[in-house]
Amino acid sequence: MPDKAKVEAFVQWLPSDENKNILKLSCRIFASFGLPSGEKLTENEKTLRQCLNQHGCTTEHGDDNSDEDLLESSQMKALALFFSGPAKWRMKIAEFQQYLAAHKSPRNDRVAVRAALKSLLPILAIHGGTGIPFWIEKYRENPRCKGVLTKALSIPAPLALTKFALTQLPESEMQEYLELCRNLKPAPTQEQWYALKPLCQQLGQRFDFTQSKRTMLEILWQQSEDNRSKYADKMDELFKTLPTISQWRGLHRVLGQHKMQQFMDACLDYQATPETAPDVTIQQRLLAGMLLTNHSLPEQEKIPDLCFSNRASTDDKRGVMVGGDPAMSGQERLWRFITAMLIELEQTEYQFKNQRLTVLPADGDPVVLQNPEFTPRDTGFVIKNWTLQQLTAFFKATEFTEQWYKKPQDKRDPYAIRLEAKLAQMKARTKEPKKAEPKKIPHLVAPSLIISLINCNKPLKPAVWSSLEHYASSGQLNARLCTALSPVIKDDKDGMVPDLVKKAVVAKLEQIEAAKTPVVTSIPQQGLPARASIPTQGNQVSNSRIQGPLSDFDAAMEALDRFRELGNAELELLEPHRSRMTYVELSTAICKMSYAVDSETRKEWNEASEKRRRDPLGLDEIVEWDLDSLATLDSLATESELVNNDDWMEEFLQGL
Repeated sequence: MPDKAKVEAFVQWLPSDENKNILKLSCRIFASFGLPSGEKLTENEKTLRQCLNQHGCTTEHGDDNSDEDLLESSQMKALALFFSGPAKWRMKIAEFQQYLAAHKSPRNDRVAVRAALKSLLPILAIHGGTGIPFWIEKYRENPRCKGVLTKALSIPAPLALTKFALTQLPESEMQEYLELCRNLKPAPTQEQWYALKPLCQQLGQRFDFTQSKRTMLEILWQQSEDNRSKYADKMDELFKTLPTISQWRGLHRVLGQHKMQQFMDACLDYQATPETAPDVTIQQRLLAGMLLTNHSLPEQEKIPDLCFSNRASTDDKRGVMVGGDPAMSGQERLWRFITAMLIELEQTEYQFKNQRLTVLPADGDPVVLQNPEFTPRDTGFVIKNWTLQQLTAFFKATEFTEQWYKKPQDKRDPYAIRLEAKLAQMKARTKEPKKAEPKKIPHLVAPSLIISLINCNKPLKPAVWSSLEHYASSGQLNARLCTALSPVIKDDKDGMVPDLVKKAVVAKLEQIEAAKTPVVTSIPQQGLPARASIPTQGNQVSNSRIQGPLSDFDAAMEALDRFRELGNAELELLEPHRSRMTYVELSTAICKMSYAVDSETRKEWNEASEKRRRDPLGLDEIVEWDLDSLATLDSLATESELVNNDDWMEEFLQGL
């Protein structure tokens, strides 16, 4: 643990603004070194001021021409960190002076110094103590290449790769090479890069976002040339199965080259004949990929009632035989079961690690199961490594749709019965004295999935209603979700819908209707000036996108972190807050955006991301250049499962 006095002195030294970014930098620079003393930081800051004074930036307080805002800004604090760090990160005063001198301008020294400082910080944060000496060396060789050098070293790539790009590629190729190839291992040679150009152009036509192109190139680079071409040509089919770039990125990091190839081939086989059940091997591979990405297959409406109603132990008691109505092949029934299994798990909290599936029900103990292995048999199938008791426990933990495997004894919908008991339990809890324990946020079922369940006339589980209560209490019941819930509320004869949800939906629907009603302004009397009509909430928002209060921003960002996939309903939830979102948050949303989202919406989010890319101080570039690590599913994998975990950018971001 760090020394308490040092920590307190360090916190006092932090700037009043941008504390978060400075703390991120500190964690990276001093990870194994220990915090510097407050005296050392203050002394280094003083030395920096003196250097700036020598280069035309007066920093004395009270001077009319002073750069007090520059002195007190986070830029100065960030620079002081690099002057106070270990040798790996440290910049020497002499190097700092040489860098400033190289940017000196006879016209306006202050503007030149500001530009120098802004370009210096990304180079230091990416390359540490080796970046600036290299910059100075190359600048001395050719002063005209100053801009090219700065641009190349400001792209987060290994210094060896940057040197290669600067010496072996023309300026027109350099930036694209560093942006797209910085995570490729081994890095492409000059010959390989030119051979990759057609593929990069093909990816550029498919993806607008640079990170998306880089991620897919990283995945395809591990494959053979023939497979690269095949998968690039079938990109739409791949994304129909797994719809977001973040899911593909995470799956690539967990599965590795060979299993990734098997999964992509399985996706193509499935999409080639979507009306028929795939081969069992294909089904197994798709199931594993879907479990890792918490995604389901869009075929729940094809699951007939009582499809899994016959269940019995195998003769050796180690497996379970599953059959049911109506008659169908064992391969098709298995496909329906995998589809059902995935849709139920998507509504449940679970983990899939080390080939083990752990279901975490809201009430009850975790259910730990092996990754299921299947064998079709006549009109049914066998789960070879699940017992009958384990299958029953899985049904209970996931609140498996009962119409698929048994007839309800109560005439009412089984989920109405269960919800009735749950609501009674919740009411009883309200009478108990409140405890000081933090409230656990429920597992959130995504709005798009809820809408899909409603459209398929599937019963809504207590987990869905708990999610809807959370959305209602945080002002996140958007127009799409409320419109879908409208007929459910109208047909609610058994009191299934919680009052909180019902009131929020009714209020939102009234708001939507008000937005559709045109505002009529009275014609002013002749001779009198017309009074400006006061805009109402109805004509301030669009019909399709109802704005939520800004006080719900934190709840919206929490939802962004939780959702694996962002469809139209999720994006509508986030859109009212888009202007407040950081570059990282916007980029995360783009990476999680579903394949099915229209191009116009994608364009709007891409443009918003580009506008937020650079902040006035340049600090966002230091701590948030690259979102690769945010697009992974590391939370679903152990360290032993991660592939290429020594990726330098991932390590860098994990340290921030």
